Amino acid sequence: MASIENLTIKCPVTIKAKVTEELKANLAAEIQEAIKKADLELQQIDFHAKRMMSEQAKQDAQGLVALRQQIDAERQKRLEFKNHMLDKLKETAQLEIGAEIVQGTSKPDLITIGKIVAPHGVRGDVRIVPLTDFPDRFDDLKEVFVDDVGQLKLESARQHKKFILLKFAEVDSINDVERLRGKLIKIGREDVVKLPEGQYYIFDIIGLNVFTEEGNLLGPIIDVLQPGSNDVYVVKQQDQSELLIPAIKEVVKKIDIPGKQMVVKLQEEMD
Repeated sequence: MASIENLTIKCPVTIKAKVTEELKANLAAEIQEAIKKADLELQQIDFHAKRMMSEQAKQDAQGLVALRQQIDAERQKRLEFKNHMLDKLKETAQLEIGAEIVQGTSKPDLITIGKIVAPHGVRGDVRIVPLTDFPDRFDDLKEVFVDDVGQLKLESARQHKKFILLKFAEVDSINDVERLRGKLIKIGREDVVKLPEGQYYIFDIIGLNVFTEEGNLLGPIIDVLQPGSNDVYVVKQQDQSELLIPAIKEVVKKIDIPGKQMVVKLQEEMD
């Protein structure tokens, strides 16, 4: 089974470079990858929204409107990013060979593990909705990345009902916490919990190209459904239709994360 943790968009840094055909192609590929990941994040937001709304309704129905606004704000941020990258793609296509540009490179991916939803008490604690299958992971973290804020050190972490209560260093009042409301908490990929052999994170599964045993490309995985006893991979086929692949050993024959591909035996071939 796949484990839930959300992939976030890579953070750009800049260097100067002269435009070549190869550089132009590489820039376009990076931008297209960023657009693809923005689309995946939008799908993940929609995937988790129902669960978050349901949990909020059980805890505090009055907070539903605020939570919906926060979810909508997160979707809007990613839509704006995607539109920005689409504009960048057009600009890249118009670059002249030999011109000097400021080139974007990338830092390692950050992984979203929680969302700050509200203050807790008056001493600077924050209430977190965990977006991970491993809520205990917060107990061992020393620092995290917070959207639009940067890296923050953790003083303490404890579970409270279905939430995690965190205390950040130098965040000591409700006013300090208010600037963090609605922001995502992230860690580096190197800090993710290691999974047992045969289990994978959803962010590693999404984007894999799926092939039949004969080598025919079916398409990329765009979502992972978790309806019950086993996961289901959603594959976008070349005709834009969706193919559902059950995550069972009789069907999934090989998963190659470094190679970004999966090999499957279609069920009709098994009949």
